[in-house]
Amino acid sequence: VYLMIIQGLGCAVMAGGRLLMGRNSASGEIGHVSFGSEGRQCSCGKKGCIEAYCSETALLGELQRLGISQPEADSLPAVERLSAAIAKASHNAQVALVVDDAMDRLACCLAPLLAALDPAELLVGCRSLAVAKALGGSLQHKLRQKLLGVPIFDMPVIARQASEETAMRGAAGLMMSRYFRNI
Repeated sequence: VYLMIIQGLGCAVMAGGRLLMGRNSASGEIGHVSFGSEGRQCSCGKKGCIEAYCSETALLGELQRLGISQPEADSLPAVERLSAAIAKASHNAQVALVVDDAMDRLACCLAPLLAALDPAELLVGCRSLAVAKALGGSLQHKLRQKLLGVPIFDMPVIARQASEETAMRGAAGLMMSRYFRNI
């Protein structure tokens, strides 16, 4: 299972060497799963979507709201500002709390999927490897709490750096597989 946390939130599931696409080719669209009608406003117009809490944009917004992001860093790209803020997590309880809260929400969303699929591993991709490691580490801890007693309790969570092209490559692969499936 591959989880990509960038400006949005997406997931891909591979089984038997093939990408699972689903009936509507929307498999893995977890960013807009909502946990009720309350909560933060999402870019899609709904409230409470997991993306509104766990995407790079959401995390950076929450850190800025708490005054943790440095004003002089505003000229930097969002991924660099988020990396700098998350680097403070080891010595800033507020940063650690923001990360842990977001990853707890994400673990609630992913735990049933992971328990049902029993994957060999979970790859977490972010545009910054440091962010992927921080989020992946927190997510692994939260998943272990939620999956205690389930056989996949010890599933590794592996951090990967995702590029801007990662989503485009996935979309291109999806279109190619649709084309060749219909030939």
